[in-house]
Amino acid sequence: MPASPDRAAFATRDMRLVTQQIPEIRAIHPDARDTADRPRVSFFDDLAQAQAVNAERAALLMALPQRLSVSVSGALIDLPKPTKAPGARLSDAELHLVDVDFIVSRMAVDLEAGTTALELFRGQV
Repeated sequence: MPASPDRAAFATRDMRLVTQQIPEIRAIHPDARDTADRPRVSFFDDLAQAQAVNAERAALLMALPQRLSVSVSGALIDLPKPTKAPGARLSDAELHLVDVDFIVSRMAVDLEAGTTALELFRGQV
């Protein structure tokens, strides 16, 4: 199937290489595959689009996961069976969190003390 003139022009146009190096990302993720010195191949029509994607990618890689242990008064034993991953919304002035969603990664109910300990996780800060 022959290529149309528009597709041929698109395929044979000049390439540009957009790079971004952030030493902090290598420090956070030293063994990550994408910290290699070889470029990641992507195709964009506009240089600004490539730079925007690089900036978003760097922001995601710079975000650190957050894990918290929370004690809840009362034994949480009457919870409905979840149809999806259990979650919790947390507000804490000391941690500067206001209505932040977390995934419940562990729950321990102490029936004698009437308390529940939750381990909460969120992927980026």
